Amino acid sequence: MYTLGFIGAGHMGSALMEGLLSGNVVSSAAICAYDPDEKVRTSLAVKGVTVLESEAEVVSSSKIVILAVRPSDVKVVMEKIRDAVTVNNVIVSL
Repeated sequence: MYTLGFIGAGHMGSALMEGLLSGNVVSSAAICAYDPDEKVRTSLAVKGVTVLESEAEVVSSSKIVILAVRPSDVKVVMEKIRDAVTVNNVIVSL
């Protein structure tokens, strides 16, 4: 189980992740993420972040889930994760 899961790792998501990592708030081993962009996923892997295959996998593998997606994409993402969310998840939307 990962402490933090990021859905979306564009400007907002990656900035938050970078701050947490550079400030030693959390280690890269405690973070998993998913982004639809292959280049972004590769960049995350280089930083030591575990890249998962889907939004739902991030939710089922994380305690705290950060939704770092555009407002216009929130509805689609919520539909993709709704069956994976449990009472044990904390969902934070940026």
